[in-house]
Amino acid sequence: MNSTVLQLLATLSVAAAPSISTAQSATFTITTENVALAPGINPGAQDRRIPTLIAIREAVETADAVCITELWRERSAKIIANKLNRHGYRTYRVDTRGQNENKTDHCADSTWSSIQACGQNKCSHLPASEYSFCAWMECPLELVVLHTTDKPCFTCVTSGVGLSGSQIKKRCGRAPGMKRMYDGGNGLLIASRHKLTDQQYIEIPSSNVNRGVLQATVHKPGQPPVQVSCTHLSSSQTLSPVLPEFSSWEAENETQVRHVLKIANGGIIAGDFNTGPAIGKSVRAELPNSWKLITGAGYWSPVVTIAKACTLCAGNTLRLFAEHGTYRLRDFSTSIDHVLLMRDSPWQVIDVKVREPERTRQCTKWKRPRCVKREMRHRTDHRRVTVTLRQKKIAH
Repeated sequence: MNSTVLQLLATLSVAAAPSISTAQSATFTITTENVALAPGINPGAQDRRIPTLIAIREAVETADAVCITELWRERSAKIIANKLNRHGYRTYRVDTRGQNENKTDHCADSTWSSIQACGQNKCSHLPASEYSFCAWMECPLELVVLHTTDKPCFTCVTSGVGLSGSQIKKRCGRAPGMKRMYDGGNGLLIASRHKLTDQQYIEIPSSNVNRGVLQATVHKPGQPPVQVSCTHLSSSQTLSPVLPEFSSWEAENETQVRHVLKIANGGIIAGDFNTGPAIGKSVRAELPNSWKLITGAGYWSPVVTIAKACTLCAGNTLRLFAEHGTYRLRDFSTSIDHVLLMRDSPWQVIDVKVREPERTRQCTKWKRPRCVKREMRHRTDHRRVTVTLRQKKIAH
C-alpha cells in the first residue's frame, strides 16, 4: 500500500471520529459540606473558624465546584471568600443582610421576663457565641411558653443567636426588633478553581433565617460548562415555624424542595437538604415526604444509592443536647447532605466519598471571660460529600 493511500486512510479515520470525543471523557468533581459555623446554635464556632477556612481551601483544591452551607456570619463568609480569592480561586456569595425584616418582631417586658431570668442565671458566664446554645439547652420550658404566648417576641429572641443576653435584650426590648438570624445572612458559598459565570441567588420562603439557592456555571478548561445549584433547606424543629403559611417544618421543607427543583431545572443540586431516606437499620429517614418529592422529580443521590452513608451521624461531638441537666450526644444518624443528579443526566458517577470531619481543639468550659478547659471536638457536625462524575459516552 503506497504512502498516498495510507495518508488518505488516516484522514478518513480522523474525520470519522465524533466531534464530542473531548466531552466523552469529561470529568467533574463536586463537593458539598455544612461547616456548622453557626454561633449560638453549634458550640465552639469561634474556635472552628480557622480550621474551617483550611478545610474549605483543601476542598476547593481537589474539586471543580464546592457548595458550602452554614457559613452564616457575613464577616466570616467575607474573610473566607477573600482568602480564597487571594489564592486564585473563584467564589460566589450574596449578602442578604437586612432582607425580610418587618420591624414588628420585638418584646414587651411582661412577656419575656422568665426567659431573660433563666438566661441570666444559666448562661451569663458564657461569651456571646455560646449564649443562645446554652439558653436553648437550659431554658426549654421558658422558650415553649414564649412561643405560645408571644410569637413576635419569640421570633426576635431566637433571631438573636450568636448575641449575648444583654445584646438580645437591647435589640428585642424595643422596635424594630429582629426577624432573621445573623442579621439576614443566608450561609451559602460556591467556590471553584475555574471560571464562574451566570451567577444568581434566588430566595426561597423560610422561617427565622434567609434561605435561597446559589447558582453558577463552572467552566472547566477543555470541557462543556456545568451549572451547579447550592442550597440549604429548613430542618425539623420541636416548636412550629413562625411563618403562618406553614403548619409544620415538614410543610416548610416540602415547599422549599419544590422551589429548588424548579430553579435547578434538571441541573446538579448540592447542599444540605435536611431530608433523606432510611438506609438499612443504622440511618433513619428524615422528612420522608420531601424526599419523595425529590425522587419523584427524577433526582437521585449517590450518597444514598452508592455510598449508603449517613452525613449527620451518631457520635459526632458537636451534636449535643441537654437531658436532665446533662449534655449528651445524639445517638441517631441521617443522610441529609446530597449531590443530586437526574436519572437521565449526561453524567455517570465514578466515585463517591463521605468523609468524617477532623477534630480540632475547642473550648468546652468558660469562666468569663476566659476559657478554662479545651477538648478535641469535631470541626463540624456534618460529613463532607464528594462526588466525581464522568460524562456518559454517546452511542453512534
